[in-house]
Amino acid sequence: MNPTATPERRDQDRYAVLEYAILRTNSEEQTTVLQDIALGGVRCATRRYYRMGERCELVVARGDGSTVALPIEIRYSANRGDRLFITGLRFIPQTASERRDVAEFVHDAFRRHYAAA
Repeated sequence: MNPTATPERRDQDRYAVLEYAILRTNSEEQTTVLQDIALGGVRCATRRYYRMGERCELVVARGDGSTVALPIEIRYSANRGDRLFITGLRFIPQTASERRDVAEFVHDAFRRHYAAA
């Protein structure tokens, strides 16, 4: 067992993705690479540490080429060496519009996953 491994806490199935997104905090925007997605959130690779509990936005592309900012909370950020952090994000939509945006993003990712399978 890897002592630096982050314990798995997800209850939902996850689906592998490889997409760029923007992680936007109050003070900055950082490019991130999405690695997998589940109904509750995503896992991504980042170039800096994020504090657990920090709330920010994940800016992702829609199928039509536009972008949408999804509200998220940092669940963990673990250093994997060479300035690479694996960061877990939980969706935290508050409004009906935000819930719809999250649902559309997850649905599109699942559809792409099954189309590639």
